[in-house]
This record gives sequence, structure tokens and C-alpha cells, in this order.
Amino acid sequence: HYEGSTWDEALKKGMAHEVDGVLCARDRPERRARLNFSSPYMELPIGMATRPDHAEMRTLGGFAGERVAVVRGTVRVPVIRARCPDCRVIEVASPKEGIALVQQRRADGYFDDMPVIQRVMTAAPGQYKIALLYYDSEAAAIRLALRNDQPELLSIINKGLAAITGAEHEQIRARWLGGAEGAPVERALQLTTAQRAWLAAHPVLRVGVDSSRAPVEWRGEDGKLRGISLDFLARISDMLGVRFELVPMAN
Repeated sequence: HYEGSTWDEALKKGMAHEVDGVLCARDRPERRARLNFSSPYMELPIGMATRPDHAEMRTLGGFAGERVAVVRGTVRVPVIRARCPDCRVIEVASPKEGIALVQQRRADGYFDDMPVIQRVMTAAPGQYKIALLYYDSEAAAIRLALRNDQPELLSIINKGLAAITGAEHEQIRARWLGGAEGAPVERALQLTTAQRAWLAAHPVLRVGVDSSRAPVEWRGEDGKLRGISLDFLARISDMLGVRFELVPMAN
């Protein structure tokens, strides 16, 4: 059976083996002493909900200096502190408290899993927008956290998760993860210190483009370069924080 509680209470019960499992958990080192983690069953973005008049942001770092509400004890607290060290983090007890701070203009944004944000927006149409969707490498992987004194439980749950079909996954996602069309997306990359230093030293990269290979890459009637490859390049540009200078190549 299910036991409702706040996230803090649920995690404490899981760590104390007072329940058999905790839903929607992330694999964190400090939890492994008492919990096993299932295979991920969903890649879940974290949404930044703001008031509709908030300026557009392309990355979490863009919220530097702003007040961001986050539920305490969740993986989203270290995520926002690491990716936006200059954000003013306000730890709250619940989504209701966090989104209320945004409405009251005591916070500029509320940072939580997309289904939670979506539910808040559905209950208050027109009062909020998704300013950014953020995919963290591990924080995006949703798992079941299971008491580790019953090792058979892990293998049983993993077999059940593996039996869920692709169509069933899509049906669930369509039901719970709508409402963020057009929102900027940032994906975290596991770059080494040396790789980050190299990118910082090379903020502009020149790329040769064949302007006559439609639809892969070509120059449109308006003179702009476009195509499949350039769409992928634009996404890489957003993720890496670098600018690609497009250089047309001779035919």
C-alpha cells in the first residue's frame, strides 16, 4: 500500500526501512548505505516555473542573482547550487510553499520535477510559465529506492520495469509531461575540468558548411544556412555554451 508524506518524511522512512520503497528517487551516494536503486524508469526534466513576464533564459546560470525556491532534502538543491552558484536558493517544505513564493514575488522561480510543475500550472492557468527545462545526467534518471536488507526486491522490481513496453512508456509520458512546448532546454554534460577549461578558452568554433546539400545542410532563398546538421549543431551550442561560426564551403 502507499503511504503519503512529504519527501523528507518518505526518505527518512526509506532509510529506516519503515517502508519497502520510495518512489521517484535519485541514486545518491549517501543513500546507498540503506537503499538499493532500481533501473531508471523515466528520464524526467526539472522545470523552472516563473511568472509569465520573466525574461527568457537559456541556462540555469542565467538565473544568477535571482531567488529560486527548491524543496529541501531533494537532489534539486545540489543541482541548482552547482549549476547556478550565484542563485539565491530558498529551501521550502513543499511545492505548494515554493510556488506560492513565486506568486507572492518573494521568489523569482520554483525549481521542481516537470510533472509537479505541470500540475501547479494546470491548477492556476496563466499565472506561471516554464522558463527552462533542465536535464541533469543522474538527477534526470528516476528510480525506485528499495530497502537493501531484502536484496530479492531489487531484482523483482527491475524485471517488472523491464516488462513495461515502449508504447506504455509513451502513453504515461504523454499524460504527465505535456505543457512545456517551446521552453528552452538545457542538458548537463559530464565534462572533465580540462574539457571545461578548453571550452572556456575557445568560445567560438568555426565549422565548414556545404551550402548545396539540402536537406542535410543548405542555403535557403533568404540566404540563411539551415538543415538537419545545423539543427543538431544548434543544440550542441546550447549544451556546451559555445558559438559555432558557420563557414560556407565551395561546391
